[in-house]
Amino acid sequence: MKRGIVVLSLLAACKQSAPEGPPADLIQVLQQAQQAKVPGAPFVRPAIDGGLSEVVIDPRDPESYYRAGQEEFLKGEFDKAADHLRQSLRLAPTAKGWHVLGDTLLSQGRFNEAADAYREAVKLEPGKRLSWMRLGRALINSGGNAEAAQAFLKAQELKPEDPEAYREQAEALVGADRSAEAVASLQKAIELDPKSSAKDLKLQGQLLGKLGKHAEAAKVLAKSAELHPDPGVYNELGEVLVRGGELANAVKAFEEAAKLDAKDPTAWEMVGEIQSKLGNAPAAREAYGASLKVGDSTGPHLGLARLALAEGKKADASKELDLAMAVTTGEVYEARELALVCAKLELWPQANKLLMLVLEDPEQAAQPALWLQLARARAKLKMKAEVKQACERAKALLPKDDKTACP
Repeated sequence: MKRGIVVLSLLAACKQSAPEGPPADLIQVLQQAQQAKVPGAPFVRPAIDGGLSEVVIDPRDPESYYRAGQEEFLKGEFDKAADHLRQSLRLAPTAKGWHVLGDTLLSQGRFNEAADAYREAVKLEPGKRLSWMRLGRALINSGGNAEAAQAFLKAQELKPEDPEAYREQAEALVGADRSAEAVASLQKAIELDPKSSAKDLKLQGQLLGKLGKHAEAAKVLAKSAELHPDPGVYNELGEVLVRGGELANAVKAFEEAAKLDAKDPTAWEMVGEIQSKLGNAPAAREAYGASLKVGDSTGPHLGLARLALAEGKKADASKELDLAMAVTTGEVYEARELALVCAKLELWPQANKLLMLVLEDPEQAAQPALWLQLARARAKLKMKAEVKQACERAKALLPKDDKTACP
């Protein structure tokens, strides 16, 4: 399941003495700073101690360096800001100084350095939740997911009623390959913020599916789709239902996905595949046709070729194979399916070449059935030495008690 996890926005906090949100005259400056951010790095705004003004730096006064750095940050002058903040910290280390330095480095995409700064901030002021949140984000971006999860746990302890720390922690736990814990963290976020839970439910459903809990995943994804009908959610739901053996319900899910995204041919292709498995050839043919109306691709043509072969119509199957070959992207999955259809049409030279390409992929090379198919193709081509080689590879992958015959 290849899905990108949504990176949640970082919220800035002001000092208790400061007004909520930036003053009106700061909006333009903040927008300019936003435009100056490093691609891929989150823009973060530090707590604002007053408005922008020209700061006169006193070399003996750490506060003047701090304010200069803070205001340079807001202007998007990150290098200058970092220099002045470091000078402030050399004179007098403070939690707010380390925090704003972390914000500056985070906006530049210097995630490891940002994490170091936030660590110093929480040492000096362990009760500042925002520093723990920013530390977690910097750690996620630098690959320190396990430590990030702990940082978000600290943030939760400081403000248990805020769902954001649970969402962020879930992302860190996923990165640390701790899916079951991520599911629990998302559940807490859902309980705290049910009105905004559609995305949380979607991710939770994906993780439950990954854990093999297909029935639970289907219920969660169905609820997400109910809250926010989205083609991606319905596609996820369809995949989970297929893995759980609920093929009829999977058809409905993929049909909903197709209705919501008329430009995506994949959902209709999936409907065709499932209807073929259910033995409903007319419905499968109709779905493949709907997919091809959206966009020409290899999969539906191969599906139609298999349907034609099942009906003994080799000429029709051959035509669909030619159409599939004409639009193939060269992906391993497509090459494998093309090879198998070639074998059924007894096009042994093509099957042999395609299977050789497919078996260069380590994941495919671990499947004994493909080596056996290659051996059959080579046997038809009277390639005795190559048949033996393919059979040996297949036998090495099969269980010792497997008595599958090799050509």
